[in-house]
Amino acid sequence: MDALEFLTKDHETIKALLEQKVLIPYHTAEGVQRLRWQTLSGETTGHFPLPRLIPPSVPEAILDRLSRLSQTATAMLTAATVLGQAASFRQLVEMAGIDEMAGLDALEELVAKRLLFDSNQAGQAYLIAHDKIRDVIYGETSAARRQVLHRRAVTALQGGDPARLAYHALAA
Repeated sequence: MDALEFLTKDHETIKALLEQKVLIPYHTAEGVQRLRWQTLSGETTGHFPLPRLIPPSVPEAILDRLSRLSQTATAMLTAATVLGQAASFRQLVEMAGIDEMAGLDALEELVAKRLLFDSNQAGQAYLIAHDKIRDVIYGETSAARRQVLHRRAVTALQGGDPARLAYHALAA
């Protein structure tokens, strides 16, 4: 039985979700995803304790989800966050400072966990799945790390959109 079936059969859980006014679609989807993950994996670790079905806020739901990523996937997602727009695999690897094979593993992990999506644009293949994910990661990234990543973005984006280059140059 998957998490959605579980939730639809558990009327008390649905009632509790409605009483908590958990009507934000992303927040609710994250709660269902977390419940499914816990049900299938038996995991008891994460950003907040197991007994809580729904994190108290959207940022906490995102941080909980990110806490289960590999270090390489986290580095690549942080690079994508700083880029802020569609990015090629080459740009992500270059900015994250990882080799291509580790980058492929990280990319596959992020796509499988639906944190990055293929934009179907030649040369600009990957987008962060949701603006809120980008906002939370950017806010959690230290100023020093953001500065380094913006500097790397200038290098990775050479020959591209001048406005985008200027934004990253000013932030570096």
